[in-house]
Amino acid sequence: MVILFGLLLVAHGLVFALFAGQAARLFELRPGMRWPDASWALSGLIEDSAVRWIVAVLCSLVAVGFAVAGVTLMFRQSWWQVLAAAAAVSSTLLLLIAWDGRLRGARDQGLYGIVINAGIVVCALVFHWPKATG
Repeated sequence: MVILFGLLLVAHGLVFALFAGQAARLFELRPGMRWPDASWALSGLIEDSAVRWIVAVLCSLVAVGFAVAGVTLMFRQSWWQVLAAAAAVSSTLLLLIAWDGRLRGARDQGLYGIVINAGIVVCALVFHWPKATG
């Protein structure tokens, strides 16, 4: 189970790497997808090009956090929980800030990622599962 959950964390990180590419406009995850343009929190303060750059960098950092958490779990290091929870909380805040404020299209803006993040936090910090040792 440790390997499987570790791979899930790495895969979740890969999704954030894809979100980074979308934000940087290296490609479109879905034709016509404009995320993170029109961020409810940032677009009124700075231009969308700056929002895209900031979100791309932060998504990249989150991707690394999830990947490292997954690898540390697979190598049975007990500190994977703190790293996974920090990546999950950080990425949830990032997705909420980058959200355009409309429920329509929320799945393209990370709604499923937020649900997965909640599961990661509950598993890691509440149930302390899976155990890296033993």
